Amino acid sequence: MVGSGWTAVTYVVCVPLYIKLMGIESYGLVGFFVTLVAVSSLLELGLGATLNRELARRSVDPAATGDARDLVRTLEIVYWALTATMGAVTVLLAPAISHHWLRSSTLPPSTIQSAVVLMGLVLTFQWPLSLYSGGLRGLERQVALNTILVVMMTVRTGGAVLVLWLVSPTVHAFFLWQVLAAAAHTALAGLVLWRALPAGRRRSRFRRDLLRGIWRFAAGLSGTSVLILALTQSDKLILSSLLSLRFFAYYSLAALAAGSLAYIFLPVFQAAFPRFSALVAAGDDAALTRTYHRMAQVVAVLILPTAILVAAFARRILEIWTGSPATAGHTEAVLRLLILGTALNGLVNVPYALALAFGWTRWAFLLNLAALAIFLPALVLLALRFGGEGAAAAWLGLNAAYLVVGIHTLHRRLLHGEKVRWYLRDVAAPAGAAIIVVAGARALYPSGLGTAPTVVFLGLTLGLALLAAAVSVLGLPQGSDLSSGFLRLRRTGRDSLRAWR
Repeated sequence: MVGSGWTAVTYVVCVPLYIKLMGIESYGLVGFFVTLVAVSSLLELGLGATLNRELARRSVDPAATGDARDLVRTLEIVYWALTATMGAVTVLLAPAISHHWLRSSTLPPSTIQSAVVLMGLVLTFQWPLSLYSGGLRGLERQVALNTILVVMMTVRTGGAVLVLWLVSPTVHAFFLWQVLAAAAHTALAGLVLWRALPAGRRRSRFRRDLLRGIWRFAAGLSGTSVLILALTQSDKLILSSLLSLRFFAYYSLAALAAGSLAYIFLPVFQAAFPRFSALVAAGDDAALTRTYHRMAQVVAVLILPTAILVAAFARRILEIWTGSPATAGHTEAVLRLLILGTALNGLVNVPYALALAFGWTRWAFLLNLAALAIFLPALVLLALRFGGEGAAAAWLGLNAAYLVVGIHTLHRRLLHGEKVRWYLRDVAAPAGAAIIVVAGARALYPSGLGTAPTVVFLGLTLGLALLAAAVSVLGLPQGSDLSSGFLRLRRTGRDSLRAWR
């Protein structure tokens, strides 16, 4: 949580400085790079998450730890081959992207092309970081991984501000610094992973048989990742072509702010997934159920009050963050829709970790395949009609469907009988408590309040909303009592209806 929180803080502090030093259109290129990073994960083939799961499973089986180093070496070789290919493709596509995809009224195509080339180099050095990070999470070396994250994100974002301020306020200087920082970050994470692995009696080597043992899970996860990528990034790809670079920058800014919720729920997912995997391998169903609900409650208590507060005070928060009422005016509606949709998406992350721990990738694949068939046409139609607001509304609708359909189908197979507890205790209770607190604060908020008093007011409101959400979870009956009570109520109602008939 500290590592992700620090990353969010660095972006909150540095993004307005990037915009001020480079200009809004140059920052639009940064937003395009963020989308490019997500799209490049198509080549990842689920190898980072696979290494996470396999190292976690081996951690509870002493007889299976011997091939851990060979597994890391095997996936490392595959990963670096893929990242070299991906970087080369990005460089080759730079002329087409700069002349036929991105539109700018101030930046010449040659500047955009050279920036895209540098993006390809950043991707080449940054991409293997997800493999090394997945390995460290599988070994549950969360503290070491996040220590690296805190240090390198400070270097990466703070150093970029210094370069833009003291050296050159250009997009080229920004991406040159990103190349150096990405290479250092990846090298450090790889070194720490290799030192954390169990000691080996021989030199690690590439083993094709290890790939045969994991390919089914990796393939299922890769297919799911492709669908998730299409669902989460298609709005940006479509809007980057439909909108001018300036208005795409506004949408990217709202997406960045809404995406900050991921810095809250992803650490829980990253800690829960290897723990779930180990508990599944050990066959400890009671501990698995207990840990599942605990992690779900942590996510709900942390992200729902935050998302509801930002949605209620979106314009004022954007004005304080960017210092520009015009930017806030163009961004607030999109931010409200995106952050509520992202909050719903965050709630499904713990159930998704549970499915992966059981190796049930088919659930997520089929769910996302059905969602994609509905979401993409709706996204295109809404984006053409309403621009950024339409795309954001499609994102909110997609994640509302996940919450209904996805959770129901998951609990029909895994942790049967725990669905009611998840809906009522883990989600509905903290959501209701947070809405009451934020709605009261919104009604009491005085117009014309200055920046510093507003920050204090919003901070107190968030604190009260978090407290209310936590108390709502702790104050409800235990899960077994809650679920059995609901089932008794439903059974009684059904029997009464039959008697009446």
